[in-house]
Amino acid sequence: MKKILSIALIVVLVVIDQLTKVGAQIFLQGKKPFKVIRDIIELRYLEGGNTGAAFGIFSGNTLALGILSVVVSIALIVVLMRMLNKPDKSLICWTLVFIISGAVGNGIDRIFRKYVIDFIYVPIINFPIFNVADMYVTCAAIVLFLLVVFEKKENEITEEKEEV
Repeated sequence: MKKILSIALIVVLVVIDQLTKVGAQIFLQGKKPFKVIRDIIELRYLEGGNTGAAFGIFSGNTLALGILSVVVSIALIVVLMRMLNKPDKSLICWTLVFIISGAVGNGIDRIFRKYVIDFIYVPIINFPIFNVADMYVTCAAIVLFLLVVFEKKENEITEEKEEV
């Protein structure tokens, strides 16, 4: 059951990502940015799309990044399926679901559109334009990092108590 739920959640998250990108194309492409909160967040279609990875690195390598997205997604799905049976790893499994969803969402763009649709802009910090899949990956990666760091510290504390 956990496997079906995880796969279903990945599908739902990818659909949400793809719907937001189609919405961005329909409502934002060729138009002035829509200010959600003035000077804080706006919806702005990145004309020409993003042919690279985060922050535009590897620009123009859409096919290679698309293949990498597929390979990483498959590898993470295998890891996720193995971890689902470990009750102490449920939070890590949640982060993997979001990372997989983001990789699949952007992978779909790279393979079928030849670029990734980016449309969310945070002018207050002049952050590069991004999309929902990017948010999945970034937020989940931060949470995963914190889980790993705190799990390691917790293990170190437990080991110190056992030595005493």
